[in-house]
Amino acid sequence: MGYLTDRIEERKPIILIGCIGMIIMLLQLIYFSDLMNPKITLFVFGVFSGVAMIPYSIIKEANPDYVKGSATGVQNFLTFGVTSFISPIFAKMYGNKITIVTDKLGHFHDAIWFWIIGIFIAIILTVLVKETGHKTKSSAN
Repeated sequence: MGYLTDRIEERKPIILIGCIGMIIMLLQLIYFSDLMNPKITLFVFGVFSGVAMIPYSIIKEANPDYVKGSATGVQNFLTFGVTSFISPIFAKMYGNKITIVTDKLGHFHDAIWFWIIGIFIAIILTVLVKETGHKTKSSAN
């Protein structure tokens, strides 16, 4: 995914493509699981999830040289902070019920919707982020 952002010289479109691709793969997994082998689905999902690294490029491009390290550190803190915040919520909503639910497949489907909603939130945040790709810099000059 990083190769594609470098190729088109823009960050946001590839992040959006990756997010939409992840959602499609999750929906395919829960609603059309016979369409593609789940291993292939999850592999493609993993490729699309590579867009999670692109914001590190954005943070470095959006800040002056003397704060790039600090900005990257803040982004790392936010990434792990959000993960630390969301994990217990997911565990409370879905993880602790896996042993008591009778419809395990339905429970799995419901749990995937938790992540689909999270990806939709990522799409909204991506739309709000300023584009930092080289095309943007070239057209500003």
